[in-house]
Amino acid sequence: MKNERKLVLMITPYFYPHSGGVEKHVLEISKRLVEQGFYVEIITDHFQNSLVKNEELGGIKIFRFFYPKIKFIGLVVIWWQMIFRFLAQFAKADIIHVHDVMIWILPVRALFPRKKIILTMHGWEGTLPIPKKNIFLKKISAIFANKVVCVGEYIGKYYHLSCDKVIYGGVGGFFSDSLKQKQSSLAYLGRLETDTGLPTLLKAISKEHSLSTIFIGEGLLRSQCEAVGKVTGWLSDKKIANLLAKTYWCVASGYLSALEALASGCEVIVIADSQLKQDYWQLGELKNFLHIVKNLQEMKQVIKKIKTKKIKSKNTFQRISNQFSWEKLTDQYLQIYFSSIDLN
Repeated sequence: MKNERKLVLMITPYFYPHSGGVEKHVLEISKRLVEQGFYVEIITDHFQNSLVKNEELGGIKIFRFFYPKIKFIGLVVIWWQMIFRFLAQFAKADIIHVHDVMIWILPVRALFPRKKIILTMHGWEGTLPIPKKNIFLKKISAIFANKVVCVGEYIGKYYHLSCDKVIYGGVGGFFSDSLKQKQSSLAYLGRLETDTGLPTLLKAISKEHSLSTIFIGEGLLRSQCEAVGKVTGWLSDKKIANLLAKTYWCVASGYLSALEALASGCEVIVIADSQLKQDYWQLGELKNFLHIVKNLQEMKQVIKKIKTKKIKSKNTFQRISNQFSWEKLTDQYLQIYFSSIDLN
């Protein structure tokens, strides 16, 4: 029927209430698809025993499954679940949208060769140089997808594949330019991990006791961060916005945290301490809004300029909020869906 509501089936390694950039990306897009009249169903990992297997969140149906985190055995269990538990979801889906884990649904692709599949590749795995196995898996994944969306232009370069669309994420309505509330403190927003450039920041501020620093995030480097500042852990969007509204400078770990900080009126610093990270930031359209540092010496110089307030502003929050809204990103996905499948 012409006006029949269409079903978008999302496959993602983790989903709400798990915290992370991919999880937020999938949640925000799913909410807006529901608002526009789509059915949305999520298949994801049952990462926490306290969660129920099946539930509905704001019109989004969530299906969770367990699998052993054991090489090869875990993948076989995933394939078994996709075929024997979720086959009905795949059969009725009008759009199958996979986030990174294309390998999960390879048997389904064989069973439904005419189904249109959109694949979003969210990033690299944090290991340099990138293992050949990872490059191979992404190239194979791209082959089995009808459309490939890359979060960052660098993915095409480093994984040797073609992106049908390059995106960078989105920001929501909580963020604003509360410039009157800005203080001289420094915030870090994102995962507390080594692949984010965080070790360079920690070294640069280790002796700067006069610079108040807050770390918004969670990860293996939490104790090192606590030694030089306050760690909040993961927070809601509203709480993050409240903190960033009071912070003039923010070090961002990735695209999503950079967008959120920019939309809050922060001057955003990013650390490109490898060739891949330099391409990560410099190949994208965000580069003109950012203060990009490449090593410890440059980071120390930026810290010194922060204290003396001698850095030229690069932020134009109005453009960020308009250009990178979740609503606009959802519309971009809809264009990809429509170009890939007859929704009439």
